[in-house]
Amino acid sequence: MIGIDIVSIERFSRCISGEYGNSLLEKIFTVEELRSLVHGPVSRRAERLAGRFAVKEAIIKASGGGLGIGDLTRIEIVNDAKGSLHVTIRDSSRPAGEYEISLSHDGGFAVGVAIRN
Repeated sequence: MIGIDIVSIERFSRCISGEYGNSLLEKIFTVEELRSLVHGPVSRRAERLAGRFAVKEAIIKASGGGLGIGDLTRIEIVNDAKGSLHVTIRDSSRPAGEYEISLSHDGGFAVGVAIRN
């Protein structure tokens, strides 16, 4: 199964500026994700948040119904020391290693792709 999602980076700029409040970010991202993504200029933070959100949505689509929108904080996307992305899915019978992921951003949008092996 393949999942793909595209997200406006501006949406996450508004989240960071407090337009939607921090509670929205806390419903989407884990504490570890927020901790690792909140440094740097707002534009870069918004790109990183939008990219992670797009990947989470792509994983949900690739899961074939095994995950839903309520599972966003169960899916954690973090970089290792080399900068490679890794997925952890908490409390799941489906190993996170079953997903290959990629993300990119350009022109005000972030796109995430997930392939379930």
